[in-house]
Amino acid sequence: MIRGDRGATKPAPPTVWLHGWGMSSAIWRSVPVAMQAHAVRLDLPGHGGHPWKDELGSDLTRWAEEVLGRAPQHAVWVGWSLGGLLAMEVARIAPERVEALVLIGATPRFVAKGDGGCGMRPDIFARFEAGLLQDPVLTMQRFIALQVVGAEDARRTRRWLAASVADAPAECAALKAGLEILRDADMCAGLGGVKRPAKVILGGRDQIVPPCVEGLYRACMPDAQVTVLAGAGHMPFLQAPDRVGEWVESW
Repeated sequence: MIRGDRGATKPAPPTVWLHGWGMSSAIWRSVPVAMQAHAVRLDLPGHGGHPWKDELGSDLTRWAEEVLGRAPQHAVWVGWSLGGLLAMEVARIAPERVEALVLIGATPRFVAKGDGGCGMRPDIFARFEAGLLQDPVLTMQRFIALQVVGAEDARRTRRWLAASVADAPAECAALKAGLEILRDADMCAGLGGVKRPAKVILGGRDQIVPPCVEGLYRACMPDAQVTVLAGAGHMPFLQAPDRVGEWVESW
């Protein structure tokens, strides 16, 4: 429950949880607030057993429209990594559907521009894309290894993630399209018109979305509340699930 302007309580809004590239909604099982009755955990297109539609392609807006079709009419949107980018696009195209945003390990622009801005170097990303085509299993293993940096028990977390991926593997077409979205999307300009409240949670040891993206948020979403968890990696909700839950429920 949350308290209204005159002290009366009203039901907390639903929450929509969007996972990252190559993963599934099972990733949220360790976050108590994500398992509550009012939480809606959506699998991205072609992920976690949700069917892939070729017409979605690598169009971020079409992906956003697809998840909107399965979401409550009004909710707090929680997005991790690619899911965070998708939540930003939802807020851009359908702000009336968004109570607030909670963005975890996410960035408005995943790949750095040629001006040396914050993000993954284009050549490194290109090698990752090529690796997916040549050896998808090995590429996913390396990706999982990067994600668990900062975890208290990295080996156990790595095994759990690998098992989760094996239980509900993403479709190859969805993986390829998702990488193309991460490569090409730049939400900085589009976020200027987004007036929904937002909280951003970054990991100080994140090897995928470096904490310097805080500067991008300062430029693109100056009203967003940005927190960097010093010891966390790309999955701060695993290192600090209760703190993440508090931030989500504070809306």
